[in-house]
Amino acid sequence: MKGEIEVESKPGEGSVFSVRLPMTLSSQSELPLVSLPKPMLSNSDDEALVVASPVSLDGRRRVLLAEDNPTTQSLISILMQQMGLDLAIVDNGQAAIDYLVDNQVDLILMDCQMPILDGFKATTHLRAQGVTTPVVALTAYARSEDEAQCLDAGMNDFLSKPFRQNDLREVLFRWLGAEALSLSPVAKSVND
Repeated sequence: MKGEIEVESKPGEGSVFSVRLPMTLSSQSELPLVSLPKPMLSNSDDEALVVASPVSLDGRRRVLLAEDNPTTQSLISILMQQMGLDLAIVDNGQAAIDYLVDNQVDLILMDCQMPILDGFKATTHLRAQGVTTPVVALTAYARSEDEAQCLDAGMNDFLSKPFRQNDLREVLFRWLGAEALSLSPVAKSVND
């Protein structure tokens, strides 16, 4: 990325790491939102990540994110909020299965490697139960055999981490349609 990393360390006092990456701001066509209300994030061991917004959720397309990494949860929350999608977050495959018992969603973003129940087993279980909702695999593994494993488990699409905002947007367009995305920020927690 043509950047620089520096470290300053003083024995007994600590270290300071600096990372400089040359980046430019994207044009308005690249980022669909000029300004966002700041989401309220909460993440503790016994509750799922909460992303709150004052905007009504009525009529919005719903996405379930099954992801155990808090950083990825936060990133996807922000991106979904920018696109006006209703987002629910769980941190493992079993929680996704449990959530879908009482809730319908239009798309599932499923991490492959999670505790309790991984994305492969969760998707296989959902398909066995007759759930036909599109499932997009989120995985750090990007080999063709990894993609094949995702598809064999019943997932419909594949998004390799780390991904770019446009990569996620393309997947959402493919499965939800461009008309489903808007400029209105919307997100929710499974705890609502």
